[in-house]
Amino acid sequence: MQLVFACPLKYIVGMTKRKNPAAVALGRKGGKKGGPARAAAMTPKERSEAARRAVTVRWEKAKTRSSNESG
Repeated sequence: MQLVFACPLKYIVGMTKRKNPAAVALGRKGGKKGGPARAAAMTPKERSEAARRAVTVRWEKAKTRSSNESG
């Protein structure tokens, strides 16, 4: 059983991440368009709610980070 497990593990450990520069550029291009397009499609109330959720998440992350550091 150990031999069966060792082969895929050895293969996975040997792999390195190499990103295709063309794919990275294409993803970045879409990402840069996505936020403004999403905001343009939202009503002012929806934008406000989304911003409020984002602030809440950021504050929660900051709280957990500071409590971990002081602990």
